[in-house]
Amino acid sequence: MSVERLVADIDSELHDLCQPLTVLSCHLELAHWKGDADSLRLAVRDSIVECRRIVQAVTRMRGHLAAMLEMHPPNPREEN
Repeated sequence: MSVERLVADIDSELHDLCQPLTVLSCHLELAHWKGDADSLRLAVRDSIVECRRIVQAVTRMRGHLAAMLEMHPPNPREEN
């Protein structure tokens, strides 16, 4: 995997994080605004689903980075 491909993959994953984060925020804001127990319960349930999507995206990004580092380990002499 090239560095360019890694950056493109991570950029795509970061873009994909925006949707569940937006949904999560909207559900919680709406439930807070409504303030009733049913709205809060639904917001929590739906937020758990969105959190799982976020974890999946982060896991994929970590996998991309691990693969890149395995193929191109950092050179300790180039650090600092």
